[in-house]
Amino acid sequence: MKKQFAALALFAAIATPVMADGFYVGADAGRSKYSFDGGSENDTTLGIFAGYDVHPNFAIEAGYRTFGEISGSDEGVALAVEATGPQASLIAKTQIADGVDVYGRFGVMSVKLKATASMGGVSASESETKARTLFGLGARYAVTKEFGVRAEYTQVAKWDDLKLSTFTVGADYRF
Repeated sequence: MKKQFAALALFAAIATPVMADGFYVGADAGRSKYSFDGGSENDTTLGIFAGYDVHPNFAIEAGYRTFGEISGSDEGVALAVEATGPQASLIAKTQIADGVDVYGRFGVMSVKLKATASMGGVSASESETKARTLFGLGARYAVTKEFGVRAEYTQVAKWDDLKLSTFTVGADYRF
């Protein structure tokens, strides 16, 4: 048992610096758009993410996003809808200039849609979660070897008559 533990500790000590190379974490913010039959509404979107560069031209990334909340009223009933959820993506990228990458994203998001209705101090809410595909296009500028900034447009597949999309700017730190 002691030999196995020592071997595992030695492997961890050697592999940790190698495995850390290529990992990154970051956050972004921007505008979300809820598009539905008859119009659209916007709010602030926030996201966090972590990824790993598996190749100079490919990465995998996981994150969590909130699309903010849209609200309105109809015949004295206040309505509010918000969408949130985790997402996972494959990213294909290429360098177009020194320190500038463009990329495409394809992935899946577990979207939780929560609707709340209230009238006269009484409220009720209901939520539903569905897996939806997503795609996006973006660009990243490496300010330093470790720190970069990016801008991205992402769209989530339709859910009945609702389509979610975002335009974000963010920053990441690479290990």
